[in-house]
Amino acid sequence: MSEQDILVEKTKALSFGQCAINIVTQFDLASSADKEVVLLEDDPSIFWLWIQLLHAGTIRAKLERETALPDLPVEARYHSKRNICQEEFEALSALYVLSDKLLDLKAKNSAIRAIIHKVFEEAEHEEEPCIPEAKAITAMYDSTPEGCSGRRLVVRLFTEYHCKVPEIAREILPRDFLCGLADELMGWRAKCEDAPHELGDSAAWIKEFVDEEEAAAADKNTHKSLLH
Repeated sequence: MSEQDILVEKTKALSFGQCAINIVTQFDLASSADKEVVLLEDDPSIFWLWIQLLHAGTIRAKLERETALPDLPVEARYHSKRNICQEEFEALSALYVLSDKLLDLKAKNSAIRAIIHKVFEEAEHEEEPCIPEAKAITAMYDSTPEGCSGRRLVVRLFTEYHCKVPEIAREILPRDFLCGLADELMGWRAKCEDAPHELGDSAAWIKEFVDEEEAAAADKNTHKSLLH
């Protein structure tokens, strides 16, 4: 196997050229000729995660915690779990950003679904919620457009959980996130003032952050076809 081959599984490898072809097929070449996609600064491990999604159609949003964690005291084990949880959120945020650069709507929505399902699963098994924190939020805001589903999702999660922004994180959180959080909180203030906190149904979240974006993309493609 050459240095430019990418191992996908034990019996199959994709050459760098094949991966490049797969990337190119994600673009509408007619409308993207003037767009520059810079991947040099992206973490290679996130690129491999995108390749896994491209090949298998699924990604793992959660590690095997019991095997990933050493035999630690309860408090240390709790913090280790939360650290692993945040690493997973960071990877999913970075996958969303890479998919956005590649104009891969399917991969973007897969990352959103994984984040939503992960939050709901953590809420079922942990005493305190585990949602994307400073590093994952900063990753989500890296070169993504204002109002995109990824940005709206992390703002909504902070709003739903009434999380206090740690003082240490205020210096590194993107200004656009804090502005979006302020706007969201103002809209929710009256509605949530006396209501008990409930996450609701994960399907409703997926409908808002995935299905509506897919519908908008379909409408855009239909409009393009009518113009031609």
